[in-house]
Amino acid sequence: MKKFLIILLLLSSSYSFSQKIHTPEEILLIMSRSATKYKIDYLEKEIKCPDYSNHLNTNDFYRVEENGNIKVYKYSLNEKAKNNFELAETFFLNNILDSALVYYIKTLEEDSTAYNALTYVGQCNGLMQKYDEAERIYKSVIDKNYIDYMAHWFLSDIYCIKKKWKDAAKEITIASVLNRNNPRILAKMSEIYKKANMKWNNFYFNPQYKLKDLGGTDSVQVLFDKTWMMYALVKAVWAFEYRYRESMEDVKSDFSTTEEWESLANLYMGLKRLDYDFEDLPELAALENAIINKMPYSYIYYEIMLVKYPQAAYNFPRDVLDKIVDYVMRVRPGKD
Repeated sequence: MKKFLIILLLLSSSYSFSQKIHTPEEILLIMSRSATKYKIDYLEKEIKCPDYSNHLNTNDFYRVEENGNIKVYKYSLNEKAKNNFELAETFFLNNILDSALVYYIKTLEEDSTAYNALTYVGQCNGLMQKYDEAERIYKSVIDKNYIDYMAHWFLSDIYCIKKKWKDAAKEITIASVLNRNNPRILAKMSEIYKKANMKWNNFYFNPQYKLKDLGGTDSVQVLFDKTWMMYALVKAVWAFEYRYRESMEDVKSDFSTTEEWESLANLYMGLKRLDYDFEDLPELAALENAIINKMPYSYIYYEIMLVKYPQAAYNFPRDVLDKIVDYVMRVRPGKD
């Protein structure tokens, strides 16, 4: 650790964050006093970004919001509704739209909560160039089941036809938040943002570090690109320091926003002190903008959490979803 000590001692702890987190100096102190031996060095090769294009949500879910509580359910149609839906799908796949429309409507007559069938009623109308009716139907679906990403996506298509580019951009962005890795949605976003004179860059958060438990020796290997040093060190502390997670009042889970915030905040503090040019990496430029605009959790949700756990968006309250959409459209940087 000695060769990183001088850099770490230069790091400032003057940045103010709403949640109590450790500063770089405190992280270094924790590691230096630890019973765990941290063996630290630079990565030799760049870590390639994983392919998340098949890590997708499906439009098989609806949610019910009552008294501030959100419950998400998978569609479960009764036998008649299911048969009608399957017939509608067969007609649709064979481009027999008038018959598909009849059986999607029959599905709804059997089960009024089959909101995805209503989405496809809208889609049939759109393909039949009944754009105003399609728009009305999509808005009705969204009102009933906000997490129907297809309704947002198809409504965006209607706005494109009507050349309402800002409205189209908002709806396709909502669709992206609700199905973060869908490549067709992301491609459509790029197209619409250009039409709306907005910036978009389809980057993924790809931190350059590796942690390895050397086993039986109480030693841990921490490797990183120098830009990602503080992120890696905080991650190492969370992974290997005894009861550290509990000390941060964080329960054991697949994903911790507290862990990500402490890792990102330390990354930011360190790089800021070293006069790092955040424009060098799009994910770090976005991080700086998110912190300046007091939207770090929207950054964490969109750039990290929803990439790994896209279905988590189905459980986000509307105000959280709205903030993520605002982050993507207004704060997240991009290139023309």
